[in-house]
Order: sequence, then structure tokens, then C-alpha cells
Amino acid sequence: MTIHIQPANHWSEVASLLAQINASETSHIGYCGTDQAEIEATLREDFELNEVLFAYEKNEIVGVLAFDYDVDDKQADVWGPFLQENQSIEVAQRLWEAHPLTNNEWSYHFFINTKNQTTTHFVTSILGAKKQGIHLALTKQNHNHKQSAPSPIEIDLKNEADKEAFIRIHQSAFPRAYYSGEEILSRLITINGCFYLNMREMFVVMFTLKQTQSLVKEVSNLSQLIPPCRKEALAACC
Repeated sequence: MTIHIQPANHWSEVASLLAQINASETSHIGYCGTDQAEIEATLREDFELNEVLFAYEKNEIVGVLAFDYDVDDKQADVWGPFLQENQSIEVAQRLWEAHPLTNNEWSYHFFINTKNQTTTHFVTSILGAKKQGIHLALTKQNHNHKQSAPSPIEIDLKNEADKEAFIRIHQSAFPRAYYSGEEILSRLITINGCFYLNMREMFVVMFTLKQTQSLVKEVSNLSQLIPPCRKEALAACC
């Protein structure tokens, strides 16, 4: 297998490809949606185009990798590796090794559908990421819905008292939720207070990979599993 890695050139191409790959549960990544327009808007706002890498085989794109990261916090949410159907772990590994952001001493967070076995195997067996938990994403379409309950109480998202009350309730009820109350409110305001849902259930697994050179000696006995060019970064995550 001959794989070539190079940066993306067009946001629309990236968004179209991610929407197509992410539509299947066997290649789904939880951080990314399936609506092309929403994906492109998020990419333009939070990513750098030259930091989105494509993997090519025979002039066809077979994999994608990108990071939504915070330099100050040294944290990164890993968008991917996204793999086309029937692609091997080798594609994911080539993308990871080629991306300059994987050389940082950061914590990398993965959000992978439980049916996405190839990517799950890559981050656990090759990178040595640790499972943090399993999250159930419940979604429902609002088709032909007839309201039978009383009208809901309106919450003014511009009212500080209402916002603080929501944050307190969320923290009390869901102390270990992936999104904090503040993050939920910021996302609601961004999309005018509306959720857009589709009729599907997805189990998504969260993994965390921490890279620190100080751990290399402690796991040196696992070095045979790690390519020489990536020994420090990959060994440290075990």
C-alpha cells in the first residue's frame, strides 16, 4: 500500500468528505456531525486549513486527520482519524505520524463511535489511549410532533440569573458530562437557542492520550510495538 499525505486545499472538500465518512457508524467520530454546511462552518471557525491532512492512495482520499486544540491548555480534541470504508490501521498511523501537532506534549481526546472498530483499535492498541467512558447520544427528529404537555417555561439566555441557574442545575444533575453548562449555553446562543436532532442513537467512547517524555523510560519494554520515529510520543501514552 502506497499512501501519500498532504494538507487539504479547500474547506468545502473537507466538509463534504467528513459528512460522507461520518454518516456511517463504522467510521463515525463523535466530535463531527453529518451536515456538510455545519461541518464547514465549524472548520472555518476553529481550524487551520493547512493543519487538516489528507491520506491519498491511488489519487483517492482514504483518510483525514485534524485537531481542535488549545495551545494554552495543551489539550486537543482529535477529529479522526477519519477512514474510508475498509481502510486499514496503516492509514490512521501514517496520518498520525505525519501530523506536526502530534509531536506536542499535550493531552489528546478521542470521541469514537463504538461501532468504529478500526479507529478504536488504532487509538487503544497503537497509541495506547485510555478509555474514559462510554457516552450515549440520544437524538430524535421532530416530525409531525403534537404537543400534549403544557407549554415549556421560557428561559432568557441573555438573563444572567437564568443562565447561572441553568449552570447550577446542570452541574448538579450531570457533574461529569462532556459539555459544561457554560459550553451548552454558548452553543445554544450560537445557533439561536435551537437543537437540530435526527432519529438515531449512537454510543460514543471517549479516550484520552497524554504525551509526556518523562514516561518513556517506564514503558521502554513496549518499544518494540512502536515505530522508531514515534517511540517517545507513542510509548509515553501507554
